Amino acid sequence: MEEKRTIPLKCIFCKSTSFDVPYEGYEPKPDEQIKCANCGQSNDYTSLRSLARKEGEKIAKEIMGDKIKEFQKNVRKMFK
Repeated sequence: MEEKRTIPLKCIFCKSTSFDVPYEGYEPKPDEQIKCANCGQSNDYTSLRSLARKEGEKIAKEIMGDKIKEFQKNVRKMFK
């Protein structure tokens, strides 16, 4: 089973997921500064992506841990 999740970029200062970008679907260039639509602070796009990637890794580990526990439970049932 394949799970897909979207992890939004979050402002480093206020954790908002809204940014002022020229148009929907715009992807900033590495090291570009993007302005938070909520607090007005500039955020480094590369840093935001790195934080989102780390969040994704954390979620993936949690999902895999759950899958492993489920597998172990099923194996125990098979050999009872």
